[in-house]
Amino acid sequence: METQKLSSASVESQRSARIDLISFLERTESMENSFYNATNAENKNAVHVQGAIS
Repeated sequence: METQKLSSASVESQRSARIDLISFLERTESMENSFYNATNAENKNAVHVQGAIS
């Protein structure tokens, strides 16, 4: 019975760790997308300004 409790606790711990990892990866992906969008917008603005100057 004690082994079953430990096993159950281990499974729950692993499940929690996976959920934390997935959450971290989703936040990382969101930050990457935000960075990409900001960089893309900056590049478009730079091209627009450069075109206005020339």
